[in-house]
Amino acid sequence: MRVSKKEIGQIEGIETADIQEEAIVIDERGDLLLLVRHSKEVARRYRVTTSVLRTHSSYFDALLDGTKFSEGRAVDARLADLRKLYPDIAAAPYKELPSVTISEVDVSPSSLSSGLSGSAFEFFLRILHGHPEWPNNRRKASAGQSTFLAVLTHFAEMFASVPHLSLYIKAQMETGQFPRDIRPSVELSEEKCRRKLYVGLVLGLPQWVRLYSAALIIRGSHRWCEDEESCEKADCDDFPWHTLAGGVEEELEYRRTCVLDTISSLQTHFITLYISGGPQCKLGYDSSPQCDDFQLGSMIRFFTRKGMLKVQSTFAGTAGEGKAFTGDIGELLKSLKECPNYQIDANHRHCGLRARIITRLDSIDPRSQVGICLSCWRDARSLESWVENTDESCWQYGPNNRIRSPPTGARSGCTSAAENLRVKMMYTATEKDWTPSIT
Repeated sequence: MRVSKKEIGQIEGIETADIQEEAIVIDERGDLLLLVRHSKEVARRYRVTTSVLRTHSSYFDALLDGTKFSEGRAVDARLADLRKLYPDIAAAPYKELPSVTISEVDVSPSSLSSGLSGSAFEFFLRILHGHPEWPNNRRKASAGQSTFLAVLTHFAEMFASVPHLSLYIKAQMETGQFPRDIRPSVELSEEKCRRKLYVGLVLGLPQWVRLYSAALIIRGSHRWCEDEESCEKADCDDFPWHTLAGGVEEELEYRRTCVLDTISSLQTHFITLYISGGPQCKLGYDSSPQCDDFQLGSMIRFFTRKGMLKVQSTFAGTAGEGKAFTGDIGELLKSLKECPNYQIDANHRHCGLRARIITRLDSIDPRSQVGICLSCWRDARSLESWVENTDESCWQYGPNNRIRSPPTGARSGCTSAAENLRVKMMYTATEKDWTPSIT
């Protein structure tokens, strides 16, 4: 990692009163004093060990390299002098240790709660030194455990030590040491989904990426809105998880659009079938045409009452077109499955929309289908991404295109590349035929 002089420059204008009185001892045998400025907090001093920092952080390895930066040369010179006075460097008072100053160690200076940056950074340093203990007093992570973990992850990115933090977090997961409130759950706000998805992407947690990307696609985001005022307000925040990097943000928004288009195509399919005039009632009775008319009316009434269809005259143009659905897709599918089972009479018991749409709706299961497969995203982006190489052919509903949902709790967060491709084909196809060859 390349580190510029501007990034590691000394803090100017820090008064003694703005520095925490005592140093926080990360390692009792530490040979370096880090002076760190956190926004909304006094600057903190941490006693750390240079060799540990350089081993686990590319940032500190470059910063403390005496052949690259003056800070590294100054630290080496000071330590050489101290070892003449203190053969055991642990005996040296912290105030005599060489020091390096780092400024603006924060995630979002404008909106992060006071105390959280310092708390997370201290724990980050303890992880690097190999003797961390997840805070039992969760009040220390004042904004909640998911925020604490997200800030911790950001520091790992900032100081180029993601592999080390990833190993620690995965080990904690294996032993069940994490507090219950940061284990996967889809019943979360958008903010918490974003934080956990960010952690999963950076630290390489495939199940989290699959779960929380799907949750965000299903619930939607006010950052994907069409309302310019709301979007401008969303852009004011500068947390790293508010706009997910590496094309992920665009991918999530596009996948949501594809899911909504797929649901819309199913609705359009049945309305078109009944409007076309072709016989839909298969009984062959004299009342079959009346059955079709009855079902068309029932269908339009159901869709309009649910707010899923808008009947509008074309005489005045189409200026009144509505905006895209912004609610929860899971609730939308649940509403569609409430389609009534009306018949024109007892002889037409199996006619109508409900008998035909429910089985097709069961094939649309975004919770298990639309999440990002992390390994596929990293190793075969063009195949995994829905934005890239979309399917321009016609997809047909039927047994040959049946999609298998991944098993609950799958550790990999992925079934197979072939299964992911079948999902992608269904949702991204420009045309969808919901009438199989055998109905």
